[in-house]
Amino acid sequence: WSIEQGLLAAPPPAEDAQPGAPPPSAREPKEELLKYQSRVHSCLKAVVTFCTTVQDVHAKAVKGARASKLTEQRSLVFDKYDKDKDGKLSGKEIAMYAMGEFKFGIAEALIPKILAKLADGNGGVPKSKFQPLRVAVGIAREEEASRLRRKKAEERAKFIADKKAALQADIGKVADFSEEVDAEVNAAVAVAKPMFCEDLGSIPTVPETLKASEEKLKAVRQQVDRLRAQIKALSADVESELAAFVADECRKLSAKTEVFEKRLSQVEAVAEKGRAHLANVEKQELEKLGLDVVRALKEHCVAKKLSVEDCFTVADADKDGKIGQADFLTYVSALESQSFDSERLEKLFAHFAGDGNETISGEAFQRLLVTYYRVAKDTLVTSEMAIKGGKTVRRLDVDEVFEACEGPIKDETNGIFRVRGRALKDGCQGWATELGNTGGVFLEAGEDRGLYEVVRPQVLSSGFEPTGTPPVRMLKPGDKLDVLDWDKEHEGSGMVRIRAKLVGEDRISGWVTKMLQDETMLLKLVWRPSKKA
Repeated sequence: WSIEQGLLAAPPPAEDAQPGAPPPSAREPKEELLKYQSRVHSCLKAVVTFCTTVQDVHAKAVKGARASKLTEQRSLVFDKYDKDKDGKLSGKEIAMYAMGEFKFGIAEALIPKILAKLADGNGGVPKSKFQPLRVAVGIAREEEASRLRRKKAEERAKFIADKKAALQADIGKVADFSEEVDAEVNAAVAVAKPMFCEDLGSIPTVPETLKASEEKLKAVRQQVDRLRAQIKALSADVESELAAFVADECRKLSAKTEVFEKRLSQVEAVAEKGRAHLANVEKQELEKLGLDVVRALKEHCVAKKLSVEDCFTVADADKDGKIGQADFLTYVSALESQSFDSERLEKLFAHFAGDGNETISGEAFQRLLVTYYRVAKDTLVTSEMAIKGGKTVRRLDVDEVFEACEGPIKDETNGIFRVRGRALKDGCQGWATELGNTGGVFLEAGEDRGLYEVVRPQVLSSGFEPTGTPPVRMLKPGDKLDVLDWDKEHEGSGMVRIRAKLVGEDRISGWVTKMLQDETMLLKLVWRPSKKA
């Protein structure tokens, strides 16, 4: 219990009874309670006053003990450095005290000042003034430390200022170089400017402009790379105080390189456009040259009455079963009434041979020289060139494709022109009439073997069967198909099916229905007539 609780719980003292006096009269409970509370408060006040007095006395005693102990310790320290035991610390002893207790070498010029303030007469500092001496030495130490800090800060500030000045000089050099690069970028844009037009076909100097632009672009990109390296070098081993400054300057310079890169990217895009244009021109020229050479070879075969096989045998001068570049150039250059540039023929040979091939095989040569015909009118395939002397193989239907490897040769007996080859529909071989004796066209020569165009929507199937095979994709009207396997009739449904690939999608191929049993056409032949003289 607390003192207050104990006093409240204690019974009140009994009043002294007077001899022969009547018993005390009963008092009101409220009056009794007030009386007790007043006594309790008086007691509490007395207790608090007593406790406070005790605490003060105790604190003074502790403080005095500490002071005595501290005084004793300081006295011991004083005696430690009072080497001559004269009860005073001389200048030399003060220096020893500063070094021993403060780890501080006090300046010799400061000691006379301390002695002047604290020493008795010309003697040293007595023990009674040891505390002021201690304070004086402490102040001297802090002043010296402060001086050293200021000196170090000043030296650091000068070092940073010198570093910043050197960096500013380096940044100025990089900035000057960026101006040089800017001029080079402008020059690169100026060189490529003619190719910025939409129609490069209207610019006759595209090859020269492209070459100059590519050379300039390469040189300027090297300059931009050098600029980036210089900017990066600026931020290497930078003092922490200068990091923000250098970062800001590098950011400004890097922003310029981004602008340079953007402009050079535009030049690169135009150069790429120029390369694509020249590649397309080269391709078109090679294709045209190829058509001219093939046409010349075909005319040569007709004039000399040679088949494709015979032509290949003659061209294969070394008889190794292949036509090399030398064989090709010699044979084509010797064609009558034709003149081809040898350098262009070398490129054409590489185009005909294909990537990685150094020769043209007999099969590849035959593919070059065969002529594809569209059957324009019903005509017959016979076993011999002369109709009267041969047997009928079968009738060719309109819009069939006939592959000719020989001819056209004129049948002098009736004045018609005949070609030898095979029908792609079923592979039947023989002779067919190209041109009648009255000028009627039975077979129409084409630039290629033609394509089929989808007329009605249908499924491109992965298998020959019209149903039950996984679909490849849905074909829509207008889709173009290149035939891989020609007409094949489905026994169950009577449909005519072909295997083809979707033009423009080399990986998409499958089977489609060309004609229904009732002869309804789901595909139509797209034909490009040959531009013959």
